[in-house]
Formats: sequence, structure tokens, C-alpha cells
Amino acid sequence: IADLLAAKPQSGAAEVLAALPGRAVEDVRQSLYYVRSQMVDNQLRKEKRPLFFYPYIGYEGRLFTPEEVQGKVLFYGLTAPGTTDLSVIPFEGSYPMVGIYPNVLNTILQQNFIRRIPGWMNALLFMGLSVVMSLVVSRLKVLQGAFVIAAFVIFYAVVTLFSFSHGGVWLEVIGPMMVLVGGYLALTIYGYVIKEKEKEFVQGAFGHYLSPAVVDQIMNNPEMVGQLGGEERVMTAFFSDIASFSTISECLDPAELVEFINDYLSEMCDIVEHYGGTIDKFEGDAIVAFFGAPIYYEDHATRATLACIDQQKKLIELRERWEREDSLPPALKELRARWEDEGRVFTQVRMGITSGPMIVGNMGSKGRTDYTMMGDTVNLAARFESGQKFYGTVIMINDAIYEEVKDLVETRKLDLIQVMGKEESVTAYEVLERKGELSPEKYQMLALYEKGMAAYEAFDFSAAQGFFEEAMEVDPDDGPSALYADRCEEYTENPPEDLVFRAESK
Repeated sequence: IADLLAAKPQSGAAEVLAALPGRAVEDVRQSLYYVRSQMVDNQLRKEKRPLFFYPYIGYEGRLFTPEEVQGKVLFYGLTAPGTTDLSVIPFEGSYPMVGIYPNVLNTILQQNFIRRIPGWMNALLFMGLSVVMSLVVSRLKVLQGAFVIAAFVIFYAVVTLFSFSHGGVWLEVIGPMMVLVGGYLALTIYGYVIKEKEKEFVQGAFGHYLSPAVVDQIMNNPEMVGQLGGEERVMTAFFSDIASFSTISECLDPAELVEFINDYLSEMCDIVEHYGGTIDKFEGDAIVAFFGAPIYYEDHATRATLACIDQQKKLIELRERWEREDSLPPALKELRARWEDEGRVFTQVRMGITSGPMIVGNMGSKGRTDYTMMGDTVNLAARFESGQKFYGTVIMINDAIYEEVKDLVETRKLDLIQVMGKEESVTAYEVLERKGELSPEKYQMLALYEKGMAAYEAFDFSAAQGFFEEAMEVDPDDGPSALYADRCEEYTENPPEDLVFRAESK
């Protein structure tokens, strides 16, 4: 058409039909109009060739001819932003869906389909993972199990990705992941519940034999059960004993004795544990305990001292309850009445507490151990408990405790004592009551006692004896005043070289 118009610019549709027989008249007219519109000076510019005619349209500035698409598959669709044929694919957030169809066709032509593993292989996979969970992970600790599960998850994710990208095999992802993660969580929760039940059982069973604090330590650190040895700590040792308990036990048959001692021990031990003490052992009516292990308290000396004061108060309540409820056996009631007539206190309990360095930990053999304490400080507490029978006191402490509690409780200096088996002397103090809670008579007696002690330490035994006797007039039952009045009478005639009391028995 371009050549015809170049030779004969006035040519019309008839001439074109004659040159191109068999063409539709309307197509020829459209083509003739289009070619004429592109000609300049009866010539068609080179950049306009080749010419493409209606109804063939262009795409992004490029026109397609029938020859270009002949024998091919053509896909068309909406691709402009905002059209409805856009959606999400794994690699893009907004992708024309017309781009999916060539991929599908290529898969069909290449026969490169994605394959799923058979159902029996899926079942085998699930069973294998379940076996691994039950046999391996269940035996590990929580943190170790978490690392193993994380490793399994990462390994399985890499395998599924590799099989999909290189082998065209689609492995189940959600199911196995749920087996791994869900199974681990189920085992962890189950193990936690079981361990809590076991812990409750152990605490309930062994809590009757060991201190609750020690049981908690064992539950949190099971390896400590088989470890012998201990560590050195500054703690407070506690010893208590009922005065003349042998006489009491003779009045009771075995069943009555057990009931009586259990009633007493229950009340005393509750107070010790309330202040954070650990019951070491029972030796008949005696209680051995320590403050500062396995849980360490900076104020262990104060706790032990206040526990002793509260125990003495509780003993008063026990005596009143036994009398009010008339719960003592007849023989014991007779003994109590006889002692009271003699001015003796029924179930008077002596308590000795000392603070200082000691060893605490598992002591014993490889087959049988006790969580207990050892050391000179411990032995001194035992001597303080038994030695109070000479002074008629009930709570004796060493100077280390005195320095800690002197502003909290009422105390007085008892003596400079050299216990049997020791070369060095120690200062012993008596604890009477919390600060400010003594009666006026007791404060008057203490004032006279302090004056007597000052004269005694100045070796003025005659004057000291006078003060101690005045103290006894205020409080006739004060044991230390009576002891020092007699001692001063002896020292007046036979002055000593020093004022150290040397115990001749334990």
C-alpha cells in the first residue's frame, strides 16, 4: 500500500483491492487510512516500518504482528496498579495473576510437577518424631530439651526447603512442627506437674525428718545428697534441754512420755522454724538447731535470741494449759506439785546459744549422712546449756551474740568461764527479756546485781556480797545473785588469783 501510494498518491480502495485480492473492503480502507496518515511527502519514513494494522494492538509501545504469535500461547490479563487481578504470592506482596499462568503451563509442558510423599511415609515420619520425643527429649532437662527441639526444627526446615527446591518433593511442615514443638511443651508441662507432685511428696515425707529449709535445698540441688563435707560459716548454734527430765520420764509410761515430749517439741520447734532456724536433731528432750544455714541470715544471732525468749514464754503458756486442761498424767501432776512446793519450776528448759565460725554441711558416711554442724562454737553452746544449772538461769549467750543483741534485749554479765577441755576463757551473758519488758522488781534487782558485779570485778568481795544479798531480798529466786553471794563469802576468806570460773564437768 505504501509503494502504491508513493507511485500514485491519489489511489483509493479500489486500486488497493486490485493489488491485494481477497482482502476485506473495511480492512483495506482502515489500512489505507493508516498508511496515508504516516506518509510525509508521499514517502513512508524508515522508523515507521514495519507497519502493523488494526485490529492488532501494541503493548508498552511495541506492536505485535500475527506472525509473532503464530504457533505460540498468548496470555493476557490486568497488570495495572489498582486493578482486581493482583494478589499475594510467596515472593511479592502484589503480583499480577496473569504471571501465574505461564508458570502453570510450563509445569504441564515440562511435566515437572511438585510431588507429595505417600501417606504411609507421613505416618512413619510422625511416628519417628514421636519416638524421638518420648525416648530422647523426655530424659533431658528443660533447657537441654529446648536446644534439642530447636535443632530438630531447624534441621527439618532445611530438609523440607531443600527437597522442595531441588527435588520437587513437598514434605509436611505444620504437622511435624506441631509434633516437635507441641510434644515438647506437653512433655515439659507433664514433667513439671510430676516433679511438683514428687516435690510435694518428698517435702511431706522427709519434712518430718529434716528441716523444711534443708528439704528445699535438696529438691533444688539433688546432687548435694551424695556430697560429703561442708563449708565454714559464721552462724549461731542452739542447744536446749529440760531440767531433770530423767525424773519426769520416770513418772510416765512409754506412751505417755511420747505424748508429753511430742507436745513440748512441737511448740518449741515451731518457734525455732518461725525465726528461720534449722532443726539439726533431737536427743531425747534436747533440741539441737542452728541459725544461718542452709539459708543464711545476717541477723542469725538476733533470730536465735528472740526464739529463745519466745520459747520461754511459750513454756509458761504450756504450764498454764496443762493445769487448765488437767492433761498431765497423775504421777506427773504429783511431781509438779512437789516441785512447786520446793520452789522449783516444772519443765524448766535451759538454752545455750553461741555465735561464731563453724562447719555446716553433710557429715557422716557415704551411705548415711546428716546435714549438721561441727566446731568449737557448737561445743561451747552445748556447755552453755548444761552449765546453767550452776547459775539457775535459762538463756546463756556468748559475747559475740551479746554485741549483736544488747540494744534489743535485757542482758547481764554472768561469768568468765573456762569450760572443761578448753584453755581459753569466754564471757557468758544471761538473756532475760526483750528491752523494756521486765517488771520494776526485776530492774531493781538488776541494778543491785550490776553494782555487785562491779565490786566483784574490783576484788572488793565484801562490798559485792552486800549488793548481791540486797538483790536477793528484791528477788529471792534470782540464781546468779545467790551464787555470787556465796562465792564472795568464800573469796573474802580465800581471795583467788583471777575471776575465771573453771568448770570441772560438762
